[in-house]
Amino acid sequence: MQISQAKVRALFLEYLDAANGLRRAPRFYNTLTSNCTTIVFELARLIAPALPADYRLLLSGHFAEYIHDLHGLTPGHRYAELQALGHINERALASDASGDDFSMSIRQGVPGVPADEVSP
Repeated sequence: MQISQAKVRALFLEYLDAANGLRRAPRFYNTLTSNCTTIVFELARLIAPALPADYRLLLSGHFAEYIHDLHGLTPGHRYAELQALGHINERALASDASGDDFSMSIRQGVPGVPADEVSP
C-alpha cells in the first residue's frame, strides 16, 4: 500500500491499542461485522476519516481491489497486473533460498517493493 511512514506508525499504534482493548475485554469474532478486514478498516478510518464504506469490506477477498480503486496500491498498474505480479507461488516453489533470502527472492519483481529490500 502507498502510505506514509507516519500513517503506518499511527495505524500500528491504533492496532496495538485495539489489541490491548481485546485483552481487557474480549469480543467475539463476527464474520460480517467484526473480521480481519472490517477491524482494520475501522482503525484506518481513525487516521483517514474520509475512507468510504464499500461492499468489498464485507467480502474480504475483494479488499485489495477496493484499496486499488482508492489509489492506495502501487501506481501505474492495473489491478489484474498487480495481482498477477504479486502471485508468488511459482517463485516460492522454484526458490532454493532460505530464511531472509527466501523472503527477498519471492518478492523480486513485485511492484512497490523497493529494490534494496529484495537485493542480496
